[in-house]
Amino acid sequence: MQSVHRALTLLEAVAQYGEVGVTELAAIAGLKVSTTHGLVKTLANRHYLAGSAGRYRIGPASSILVSAWDPLATLGTIIQPAIEELAEVVGHSVTATVVVGRELRKLAYTPAPGPITITATKDGWPNPMMLATGRVLLAHSDEAGWPSVVESFLERESSGWTAERMFDELHLIRRTRLATRFSRGSRGTCAVAVGIWSSETTMVAAIGCSAPLFLADELLSRSTIDPLSAAAAALSAQLGCANPPAPQPDEILGVLQDGQ
Repeated sequence: MQSVHRALTLLEAVAQYGEVGVTELAAIAGLKVSTTHGLVKTLANRHYLAGSAGRYRIGPASSILVSAWDPLATLGTIIQPAIEELAEVVGHSVTATVVVGRELRKLAYTPAPGPITITATKDGWPNPMMLATGRVLLAHSDEAGWPSVVESFLERESSGWTAERMFDELHLIRRTRLATRFSRGSRGTCAVAVGIWSSETTMVAAIGCSAPLFLADELLSRSTIDPLSAAAAALSAQLGCANPPAPQPDEILGVLQDGQ
């Protein structure tokens, strides 16, 4: 069991640092060079590492494992019990999503415990900007991909927003690690979302609470955001990120109050 733990530690180190030598790996993992050399040799023989001139990178066998991972099936199973508990605490419906390709896909959903709830009948949405969970995921993705998503969203919705305003919103979300979404009209809704992290630099999914627009003040308060953030942190820990970047709601809540 100890050897398995050490081998996984070495794989994670190579994934984080890129091309690494055995001596460097030993120092990073806190192992003897001889022990590290033996583990690296085994990983290379099984093609989990690829070596050249004494330095190693992630190998093709590791890529095969990644390609076999189904986030919809795996994450949904982990997240569903957590969001059911969260809904009981905050009194609002909770949805979890992930980006697959350029689409937003539902991982899990639970309604509010009372008679007033927001339903999530769809399994997916063609643009991440359509939901608060999608916005927080987009904001923490490669910024080079933002323009095409924003352009597509503006073509679909007559929100009155400009592309520049959308980009400002995404930068605000990236700073605060928290997103909101308002849908006006007779059946208006509001939502707030935060991310779930697999490492301190990788957001893999998002969870959000939603409610009718007339409950916006209740939804967009610390009584909802703090339990939401705590649930996301606990889920991040289950995925291996013990210290996920924490949401900073004060700035975005201040912006919302100024806009009222």
